[in-house]
Amino acid sequence: MTGPNVEGKTKMTIIAKDDKEVTYEVTGSFSFMGKETSAPAQKIKVDLTKSYDPIIAANLARTGTKIEKDGEGTEKIKIGGKEYDTKWTKTKSTTTVNGITIVSEHKMWLSKDVPLSGLVRMDTATGMTTTTTQLIGSGSK
Repeated sequence: MTGPNVEGKTKMTIIAKDDKEVTYEVTGSFSFMGKETSAPAQKIKVDLTKSYDPIIAANLARTGTKIEKDGEGTEKIKIGGKEYDTKWTKTKSTTTVNGITIVSEHKMWLSKDVPLSGLVRMDTATGMTTTTTQLIGSGSK
């Protein structure tokens, strides 16, 4: 993840799997204006019997948040020497926190060839801040 004065890395590791669900652990570290912070580890379960919904997975549909789809399409994205066939979706989310309305725009590129979420890249713009989250690799240690 990169943005103005912010950098971060997140690692998702599968820790359990059966025919109906997969559990993975997410760890990460972030640097904002030069200050390094480690995020607490989170364990996330994915129900493999249901279709994957990136809006639910990104927690964009929380109570009080309005989600509008602004477009979708397909695109090839090359990362680390590998090309991915992706489906992209643009959304706009509007939420109110402590009386302040926050509008964010998201564009997510997903590929069936990427484990777990399928996320290849996500661009987010909120106010004057834009961040990019991008796959840098997957596979065994």
